[in-house]
Amino acid sequence: MPRPHRYTDDHVPGGHVFEFMLRTVGSVFLLRPDPEIEAIIIGELAWALRRFSGLVRVHELVCQSNHIHGLITASCQEAIEDFMEYFVGNLAVKI
Repeated sequence: MPRPHRYTDDHVPGGHVFEFMLRTVGSVFLLRPDPEIEAIIIGELAWALRRFSGLVRVHELVCQSNHIHGLITASCQEAIEDFMEYFVGNLAVKI
């Protein structure tokens, strides 16, 4: 069951900071420390940031073997939802 939407006031200068965590399916170690996997993650993040330039900024991204943590600033709630859908969808296909 999905979580309910967060309430955010869209009139905050600079946007809102969101913390997210992405887990692999079944918490299996699919994100092994490998230069090829790292390049895929960085490339997909850069591609997503280019598509959503001006709407989303990434402050920090930490990748571990079975999950990813990140801090992102978005201009509005819809921007963060669209960004995460795009980034996670493309990342899952590539890996």
